[in-house]
Amino acid sequence: MTIRSKTNSDEEFACRLLIEHLTKQGKSGFRCELNSNDPPDLLVTWDDGSQWGVEVTQTFQPVARDGGSDVVSSAPITEPLHRFGQKLKEATKEIRKRDYVLNLGPDPADSLEGRPIGFGRAWKRQTEMAIRQHIEADRTDPLTRTGIRFEPGGLGDRWKVLVTAGVAEMKLTTSVMLGRALEEKTRGLPRWTGRLAERWLLLLSAYLLVDDVREVERTLKKLIQSDPKLRGFDGVFWSGSSDRTLISIPVAVRQ
Repeated sequence: MTIRSKTNSDEEFACRLLIEHLTKQGKSGFRCELNSNDPPDLLVTWDDGSQWGVEVTQTFQPVARDGGSDVVSSAPITEPLHRFGQKLKEATKEIRKRDYVLNLGPDPADSLEGRPIGFGRAWKRQTEMAIRQHIEADRTDPLTRTGIRFEPGGLGDRWKVLVTAGVAEMKLTTSVMLGRALEEKTRGLPRWTGRLAERWLLLLSAYLLVDDVREVERTLKKLIQSDPKLRGFDGVFWSGSSDRTLISIPVAVRQ
C-alpha cells in the first residue's frame, strides 16, 4: 500500500486517511495516489487492476450573506480567524507558561440576533494586546471579549485554536452544508476520467460542531433519496473536524 505525492494538500491528507481506513477494514493489495488527470482527485488501484475514484472536498458551516437571504460558505470568516489564532501562537510563544485554548468567532447572542461583528485590524490589534496582557500577568481566569474567549489551563505549552462562524440550528445547517457539497461534486461527475468500479466523495469537515456521525449519515441518505440530481456516488467517506478517522457511508440508490 503506497501513497505518492509531491504536495502537502487536502488530497494528500485524504489519501493518508483513506489508506488507514482501508487497512483497518482488513483491505490489502491496493495503492492510493493523487490523480494527475483529475477529476477525481484520488485513485485507489487494486491488485486486480480495478480502480475507485475519490473526490475530496472540505465542508464549511453555511452562513447568511451580509444583506441577503442566500447562504455562503463560512470559510471567508473562519479561515482568516484561524490564521490570526496561529499568528498569536507564534507571537506569544516566548512569554507563555501555560496551556491555552483560544475560541474565536461571533458571540452567540450577536449571531442569533443577526448583529454583525467586524474582525478587522482594530479588533485584531486590541485582541492581541488583551491576550498578551493576560498571559504576562499569568492570569488563570478566562478572558472574554467581543469575538473571543481565551481560556488558560495548567502549566505547559499547548495552544489550541477553535473557530466558529456563529451558532445555528444544527440539523438545518448540517443539511445545507452536506447538500451544497453533494450538489457541487455531483455536477462534476460527467467530467471524471477512466473506467472506475466505484465512485466516492470524501468530505473533510471544517465545521467543529458537526460531530454526530449518525446524523451525518441520516442527512446524506435523506438528501440523496429525495433529490435525483444528488445521485451518482457509491458512497461518502466522512472525516469529522474533531475526529479525523474516516467513516464510510454507502449512499448509492439502486434502481
